[in-house]
Order: sequence, then C-alpha cells, then structure tokens
Amino acid sequence: MKLKKEFHNKILRRIYYHTVIDKKILPKRYSKRRIYLFGVPEHLNYGDIAIFVSELKFLKENLPDFEVITIPERLVIQKIFEVKEIIDDDDIVALHGGENMGDVWPFPDMIRQDVIRAFGDKYRLISFPQSISYNNEFWVNETQQILKNCIDISIFARDKKSFKI
Repeated sequence: MKLKKEFHNKILRRIYYHTVIDKKILPKRYSKRRIYLFGVPEHLNYGDIAIFVSELKFLKENLPDFEVITIPERLVIQKIFEVKEIIDDDDIVALHGGENMGDVWPFPDMIRQDVIRAFGDKYRLISFPQSISYNNEFWVNETQQILKNCIDISIFARDKKSFKI
C-alpha cells in the first residue's frame, strides 16, 4: 500500500511540474534542440497520465539530444503564440497521444488541428498514438486539407482500424 501511495504522489508531482506551473517558455540559452509536446493532460485519469509518462520516456530514450518542453492542454492555444516566437527550424512539435483524432471528441481534435495549422507548413510534427475515427465527411475533408499543408508529419495509430484510415 505504501509503495502504491508513493507512486501516486510521484505521478502527482510530475504532473504538477510539467503542467500546472504556467511559465513563459523562454528562448534557448544554449544550442540544444527542443521538442514542444502540446496537449499533455492535467487531470487524474491514470491512462492519460501513463501515456504522458511513456511519451516523456520515449523522447528521452530516442531523442536524448532534445530538451522536452511540455504544454498542458488548457494552455495550447496561448502557448502556440509563444512557441512561434522562439522555435527553431530543427525543433520538433509533438502532439500528446491517447485521444481520438476525428469528430468523436471534437474539442481535442480542434486543438490538435490548431497546432498542426500553426506549425505543419514549416516544422517536423509527431502525433503520438491516436485512435482515429470520422463520422462527418466535412471533418474528414477539413483534416485532409490541414494535413496536405504539412511538410513532415508522423501520425501513430493505436489500433489496426486507425492505421488503415
């Protein structure tokens, strides 16, 4: 029981550190490249938290030369403008996974589309694993138009159905 409580507290501290503190994103002080991870969760859904922790681990293991800047979901729109002022050509923009790309949950998808619109025409984008589903033809066309403007985007799917889409 004690171990479970310690793990829970460690997760809460990590979420607080990465999301709750709203600090201005500062220009780089040194030449290390950055990954701007947009849309990380602030709620206590353990599945979403596990995805976030896994994303950080993946980035640190596979792109160790990058500094990871996390941007909570409630601040995405505000931080798009801050990041646009300081991002460098060799930085990467990443999107938190675990949600749904499509019209099933429109609000998270609209935020994702805003990030892709803001950075897709100039920067490399990574969308961590998503479930993908569309019911509305307009939404499909809108997403296709946004993605056509991207110069380099990788979208990872969580399941076979999403991968086929």
